[in-house]
Amino acid sequence: MTKRVEIYGAGISGLVAAIQLARQGFEVHLFDREERIGGNQIWHPSIQTTNLNLDKTSQYIEIELKNLFHPINNIIFYRYGRRSTFSLPDMYACERG
Repeated sequence: MTKRVEIYGAGISGLVAAIQLARQGFEVHLFDREERIGGNQIWHPSIQTTNLNLDKTSQYIEIELKNLFHPINNIIFYRYGRRSTFSLPDMYACERG
């Protein structure tokens, strides 16, 4: 008898959990309130970002992710009234909350 698992949220965490459980033989049902996987398209870059190698991650989970994530070209910080801009490679907004 196959065990059934339900995962709510098809952002990167939900996708990885679903794939890992499916590989272990679980019947996985993945739900999301959005019409597509990858998390909510409305994001706040100062708290919803991560460094992510999309090629390696896509290969690992066997799902192409490039069109699902939003690249972050610059991050702006304000400290003591001073504005600083940083550019980081492979920085993406990947899911909300």
